[in-house]
Amino acid sequence: MLKGIIMPDPAIVLAVTDRVLSAIGLVREGRLRCVAERRGALNALYTALNETRLYNNERMDGLKRDRKRESAIAALWSQAAIVVEPFDQELAHVCHNKNDYWCDYELWDDKRIKSNGIEIEKIIEKVRKLLLHE
Repeated sequence: MLKGIIMPDPAIVLAVTDRVLSAIGLVREGRLRCVAERRGALNALYTALNETRLYNNERMDGLKRDRKRESAIAALWSQAAIVVEPFDQELAHVCHNKNDYWCDYELWDDKRIKSNGIEIEKIIEKVRKLLLHE
């Protein structure tokens, strides 16, 4: 035995080690949960974007206005806003505006659409930036 060095009780060492490992596990679990939540947000965004693009393309091909589908698209944008908010508040605000647009798009002219940043191309850019930071 070395002079002046007190050896810790093995039970205390095990208890401290157990707590440290538990803390590391909680941090890892938190990171995994955050990654899963970001992926859920990206999924919600891409779902809203894809449904919007499909509907817009179909309308350009002559499909008559479908208010039920427009309501469903508005709901997708609303859901996207909710799940995106913890990661990107600006993008969540854009999603809320997109929801407002789909609820009553006759009130939105090109100037209002651009000033609120809800053009599909702009939103795709923002989503890609969010994806790159995953």
